[in-house]
Amino acid sequence: MKRSARMDTVLRVTSADEEKAAKLFQQIHARLQAEQRKLEQLESYQLEYQQQAREGRAVSVHQLQQMSLFICKLAEAVKEQRAQVERVSQHMLHLRQQWISARGRTLSITQLRENYLAEERRWEDMREQKEIDELVNNRSARSINNA
Repeated sequence: MKRSARMDTVLRVTSADEEKAAKLFQQIHARLQAEQRKLEQLESYQLEYQQQAREGRAVSVHQLQQMSLFICKLAEAVKEQRAQVERVSQHMLHLRQQWISARGRTLSITQLRENYLAEERRWEDMREQKEIDELVNNRSARSINNA
């Protein structure tokens, strides 16, 4: 089996690994976007309720306490969501690096396969040229012997 043919198998495996890594990266990227939207929504709610509390509408002490408690819970939710966005972002960077590495392996194997093919073509050309030379030499030798 030619080396280029053996590389076809390796190339199929590395290409499959690359596709898998790319798919995982796309999935985590979509998840990061969703987590960021969640954070933006929570921050928007937090700002809205803080503005309502600052407006100082006439409310009872109980309502003010409830509003304050809710704003604190929103602040905690925002803090947790920021941490979640950071975790997903770090995971995305890790998966991106894995995808880049897989892509590099695929490109390397592709280049190696191309080099093997070029070498095999050169050897085949040399073999054909040798056959042609032998035929020409044999004809020349026969021509000389027949003369």
